[in-house]
Amino acid sequence: MKSNSRDECLWSANDPDSWPSIFTAVQEPLGLQLEAVHESVPNLVIDHIAKPTEN
Repeated sequence: MKSNSRDECLWSANDPDSWPSIFTAVQEPLGLQLEAVHESVPNLVIDHIAKPTEN
């Protein structure tokens, strides 16, 4: 159910310092609890790109 009521907003959009963490922002209105997990993620780093030369 979607509500357009301004009274249901938990923080002021004009004041970034009042914004909650993503954990609080999801838990309070939805009742869901997020857990921080550190996972390794494969990375590919390209440090230089050049056009190929003609043969």
